Amino acid sequence: MGSDFKIDTGGRLIDWRIGGHVSAETLSQNFNALLSRPDYSPEYDMLVIIRHDARLGDLDFDALRQFQAYMQTRRAEVDGDAEIKVAMVFERPEHMAIIQLHAMSYTPHSRAELRAFPGETEARAWLEG
Repeated sequence: MGSDFKIDTGGRLIDWRIGGHVSAETLSQNFNALLSRPDYSPEYDMLVIIRHDARLGDLDFDALRQFQAYMQTRRAEVDGDAEIKVAMVFERPEHMAIIQLHAMSYTPHSRAELRAFPGETEARAWLEG
């Protein structure tokens, strides 16, 4: 199973669930698909769930830095100056290490506040707060 998106326009939230084989290339392709949706808004916060079936073996520091740079470039083209919150949840505890790499790949110019949570309930509470 790959990635899928749900966009809650009323709640101003993008729910991105990631599973299957995960690489910087597949993440970039999925991000492009998200940006091309007619219901996408640059002002919506994001809930990113890394599912149990996600295979993250191809995501190392360089791959995450490449994806982060790509996301920043694409968001600058599409989003302008929108600032958002991004809550990440990892269904498998061993995937939590990836958030450390992802956080290190963020630059000071990112317009997204990123936090990791042990579960979806906590993540949603932070996003709604």
